Amino acid sequence: MVNVSVAVPYRESDDRRKELWQFTYCWLVKHHPNWPIVCGSSPDGPFNRGAAINDAARRGGQWDVLVVHDADNICDPTALRRAVNWSYSTGQVYYPFRTYTYLDEFGLDPVWWTQGQAACAV
Repeated sequence: MVNVSVAVPYRESDDRRKELWQFTYCWLVKHHPNWPIVCGSSPDGPFNRGAAINDAARRGGQWDVLVVHDADNICDPTALRRAVNWSYSTGQVYYPFRTYTYLDEFGLDPVWWTQGQAACAV
């Protein structure tokens, strides 16, 4: 079995960002319940995504594959599992999407109202 850790570079800055992260977290837990999710912190000052990823990677335990997952987007669960298995078997980076869905009010609200509320009933 592949040991997977999910690294999320994140800093709460407003209510909308918090709402997006809550949705994304619920999505990840529902579709990948055995993958630990670790939020990475950035030093004070402007947000440093790389530093936050490194922080989460260090605190993510013993992993074979690190999934770097933003707090404000989602990925097809099957595609993400395939990417993990492919990365594990080849040692290469894999981007498991063809379409990037940013969870702003136009991207999140239709998903939330069709399936998100059920996804977040954790």
